Amino acid sequence: MKPSRHAAASFALGMILWFFTKSFYASLLCFVTGILVDVDHIIEYTVHYGFKDFSIKSLYKKSTETDEYKGTKGYTKLYLIFHSNELMIILWVITI
Repeated sequence: MKPSRHAAASFALGMILWFFTKSFYASLLCFVTGILVDVDHIIEYTVHYGFKDFSIKSLYKKSTETDEYKGTKGYTKLYLIFHSNELMIILWVITI
């Protein structure tokens, strides 16, 4: 998903959560975690390419390129630690 779509979806989910719970903290946490989930793409990029040629443009390009044969978006190994269900459960427990 593109970063702008992450932001829009996170904002919408945060507003829905606020509507039902009236909790500013919970809606803000929903919004922030929806955006910060992509921080692991920065970790993944630096593991594979380092900081030598790091730029937001190259990070975005490498993260969105699809390797149809491997299904790994061009990387040999994925480090998507913030995309895990376990982290989602931990964040829900913290929120509650």
